[in-house]
Amino acid sequence: MKLATRTFALTLALALAALAAPALADSHMEKEKTAAAKSSGGDVAAQLEAHERKIWDALKAKDSKAFLALVDANAWAIDPAGMMPASKFVETLPDVEFRSIEATGFRATMLTKDVYVLTCTSTVDGSFKGQPYPSGPWYNSTIYVKKGKTWMPVFHQETLAMPGPSAGGH
Repeated sequence: MKLATRTFALTLALALAALAAPALADSHMEKEKTAAAKSSGGDVAAQLEAHERKIWDALKAKDSKAFLALVDANAWAIDPAGMMPASKFVETLPDVEFRSIEATGFRATMLTKDVYVLTCTSTVDGSFKGQPYPSGPWYNSTIYVKKGKTWMPVFHQETLAMPGPSAGGH
């Protein structure tokens, strides 16, 4: 092989390796994230979704004791009614009625090995002091922190989706 051909082949091989390196690094990072998402007891995303559903079950049952056992003692939430610590939220439970809460599209995003954000979209059939809640969709996010072997929510946020544009919209 001539020197020019070998030089070209070597340059091409090095260029391809340089192009592939970020993809290989990303692949390795994804494998690390996937491995980190697995904990003793299974997939973190499944654990967080199950925990979130237990919280909603406690709310539907108006069980403030169960609710407070499922969230961090210093947890906060933001929704269209404002900002509120979990300890104050339970005071509203006698005025709340949740007939159903449907959620889809759960996604757990690792921020650190001990901190995840769980997101989903939900619809609600319920009322507060007899006034119906907007059914939604609602966009929800909950920040979970691992405390020992338990994942606990420390912050929850709900945003009501804006209505779509009218037929004569802008």
